[in-house]
Amino acid sequence: MNRKLAVISLLTIAAFLLTGCSGEDGAVGPEGDKGDPGSPQPIKVLIAGANNASSIRVMVTEATRMELFPIGTEIDYMSVSATTPDLATLNEYDAILLHSNSGYYEPAAFGDILADYVDGGGGLVITQFSFSTSWALGGEIMTAGYCPFQVDDSADLSGDRIIDDDSISFPIHPIFNGTDITDISFWSNINFSTPTLDAGATLVAADTEGGNAIAVNTDGNIVAMNHYALQLNETYFYASKIMANACLFVAGAY
Repeated sequence: MNRKLAVISLLTIAAFLLTGCSGEDGAVGPEGDKGDPGSPQPIKVLIAGANNASSIRVMVTEATRMELFPIGTEIDYMSVSATTPDLATLNEYDAILLHSNSGYYEPAAFGDILADYVDGGGGLVITQFSFSTSWALGGEIMTAGYCPFQVDDSADLSGDRIIDDDSISFPIHPIFNGTDITDISFWSNINFSTPTLDAGATLVAADTEGGNAIAVNTDGNIVAMNHYALQLNETYFYASKIMANACLFVAGAY
C-alpha cells in the first residue's frame, strides 16, 4: 500500500474511534453535563418516599457514594407521607424513584398526578410497598397500561429474594448493566406482596420462587420492582445498581 494512503487510512480509523459509533446521546438533566458518546447520560432524579425525610436522604448519600449514576447526575429527595407534590414540581425531574414504607399522604391524588407526569414525558420507577394494600399507591397510575405490577396482598416468606437468571431474556435488558445476573438478591420480609403482572406489561425478571420481580409497561416509561428501596446499600449493591439503571432507562438516558 502507498505510504500516504496508509497514513490517511489510519487517521480515518482513529477519528472514527474517537467520535464513537453510537447514535444520538440520551436524555440530559437540566443542569447535568454530558458523558462520553454512547455512555449513559446524567439525569435529574427525585427519590420520593412515603417515609421520613432523613431515611430518604440516606438513599441519596448511598447512591452517590456507590457511584450508581453517571457523573453529572443530580439527585433530590422528598417525603410524600405528609404532602403531595404538584405536577410542576415533578416535571423538574427526568425520573422519579418511588417507594413506600408507610402510607402515602394522598395515594389516589398522587397517583393521578404521577400519571400526568409520565404522560408528559417523565419516567417512573415504582418499588415496594407500593403494591401492598396497606401502603399501596392509588389513582390512575395503578390502572391498566401504567404500573406494570398490580396491588396484591399475598405475602412472601422472610429472607432475600434472588433473581432467577433463567427468567432473563436475551439480549440482556439495560436495567442489568454493570451487574452479575447470577448474583442479584433483594431483601424482603413477610409484609411483601407478590404483585400480579399488568396485562400489557413485559416481565423482565422473576425471582427463584416464581414471583414477579421486575417489569416494564408498554410505553417503556414505568418500571416496577418488587424490591424494598430503602435497602439501597453496599450489601445489595446489584439490586441498588438495578434501581439506578431503571431510572436511567425510563429517562431515556441509554
